[in-house]
Amino acid sequence: MHTLRVATANLRCDMECDGIYAFPRRKNWMVSQLRTLDADLYGFQEVQPHMQAYLADALPEYGFIGCGRQGNLVGEAVPIAYRRARFVVTELRHFWHSLQPGAPGSTFGLDQSGCPRFCTVATLYHKATGKTVRLYNTHLDHEGKLARVLAAAQIRQDISLHTDAHAVFVTGDFNDTPDSDCVAVMVQDGAMLDASADIGPSFHGYGSVEKPVKIDYVFTLASLPPIGSRLVSDRSPEGVYFSDHDIVTAEFKLCD
Repeated sequence: MHTLRVATANLRCDMECDGIYAFPRRKNWMVSQLRTLDADLYGFQEVQPHMQAYLADALPEYGFIGCGRQGNLVGEAVPIAYRRARFVVTELRHFWHSLQPGAPGSTFGLDQSGCPRFCTVATLYHKATGKTVRLYNTHLDHEGKLARVLAAAQIRQDISLHTDAHAVFVTGDFNDTPDSDCVAVMVQDGAMLDASADIGPSFHGYGSVEKPVKIDYVFTLASLPPIGSRLVSDRSPEGVYFSDHDIVTAEFKLCD
């Protein structure tokens, strides 16, 4: 039996308006936390190119994969990071949350914001067990309730069309709470579970939100339920947050 740790982390874009919480002021603490957590797989959100380049250089034990969300495949990304010593990537693909999922930069329109939303999908070979693991990582729209529901349905449909993996996980910032319609779509038929169901609120806005909420998730096939989950909520000795979200992580057992 091998333990597999899967984590999701919204890193918050590098914004000058964040002042002491702008990326340059928290990036070292971020690397320290990610290394300490020692996840096998990370799904990241709100990652700009220079942020990904920094993390890839600072964490060489991980491979970082995934393109940007704009039509030219640059810009903000939802990359996946995997432990190089534990996995080999066998397939990488992306689809956009839109009626034209293969068209980079496309959107649903409707009530969606102007931000393209998409999903990074990695299929990996787990060296120790020989099992195939697939990870979907996404960041759903912050404005459109219908757009979030449609995106969740799109992810579930893709999972149903690709059934060759022993383990399937979905990580992401869903911009919605556990009682929402989009989360209901993810678990509606019992084929998938919210592996992070037992954690508390994950979004705190650098401690400024009066009532923090859970909007970050790790989902799993029901055939591979979690053995535990937790929230990583730490500030540096200097009082700087990792991000405006906490890290959400869940653990699983893979059989040889």
